[in-house]
Amino acid sequence: MTRYKWYRIGLPNGLDSLLKRLRADVFTADKARGFVPGVSASGAHAFRFAWRSNIVITTLDLDGNSVRQSVSTVSLCEFALFSKFGVSWLRVVDPPRSVKDLLDALEAAVGLGFYAEVVVFTQSVYAALLRSVDECRLVSFKGVGSVTSQKAIARIEVAGKEGLDLGRMEFLRGMEYSVDYALYEVVYRRERGQVAFSMSGVVKIGGNLQPHLLELVENELPRKIA
Repeated sequence: MTRYKWYRIGLPNGLDSLLKRLRADVFTADKARGFVPGVSASGAHAFRFAWRSNIVITTLDLDGNSVRQSVSTVSLCEFALFSKFGVSWLRVVDPPRSVKDLLDALEAAVGLGFYAEVVVFTQSVYAALLRSVDECRLVSFKGVGSVTSQKAIARIEVAGKEGLDLGRMEFLRGMEYSVDYALYEVVYRRERGQVAFSMSGVVKIGGNLQPHLLELVENELPRKIA
């Protein structure tokens, strides 16, 4: 499954201005960081951000002594920029643990007024999206629950290949809980796919329906972020 994360971004001079700057700032052998334009599709402008960093590794010499040396590496982060609902969006593909380097590079390209707000989809959005497919079933979820009367907190993880009906699970009755991760299997026009939502904002999409599910998710991007 491919992981995606979305950010609503502020671009004072507009998306076209940023695209021109990124295409002019191409990563080369003599640069510490830069951008590599990709294949754009469906109104989304694809790029890869590349940046250099040094890591220190420890090896053993012939005498068994530890030797530390610095090694230069190049990291890559794939992303796309697009407009929807009159808003500019950043979609990061398989995001690394931190996207700070990418956001810093975009801020340097945009200048004053740039901002990025992560999108976290709510359960009401899950429901709206899943109404757009022929069949869907919840097959896995993780969450945190509490029973106030017992002053107890529980971590919940449930999976079922045949689908889960949370309303029929006895152990959830009387418990207040939040869903941190939910995985759905979906069918649309006889094709199958999977989509998973998490409270970190990461959405995983896989299967033959990946392009269609990606479109459905982006149709549910919020017009406003509180």
